[in-house]
Amino acid sequence: MNSSSGGLPGHPALPEEFRLLCMLHNIGATSMEKSMSIEEIVRWTELNTEMLRNHLQKLGEL
Repeated sequence: MNSSSGGLPGHPALPEEFRLLCMLHNIGATSMEKSMSIEEIVRWTELNTEMLRNHLQKLGEL
């Protein structure tokens, strides 16, 4: 897994997939009642579509 840059000094950086999962939780996209399209998630997270698809696939494999 890739690590994000900008971690706290003395602490390992969080994997990008974990950061995405936190963002999805914050916008309510982890709730079954609020499913979102890839385009909506891209708008909210400001990630590019290909990166988002890759991260979602990795999360789905966990």
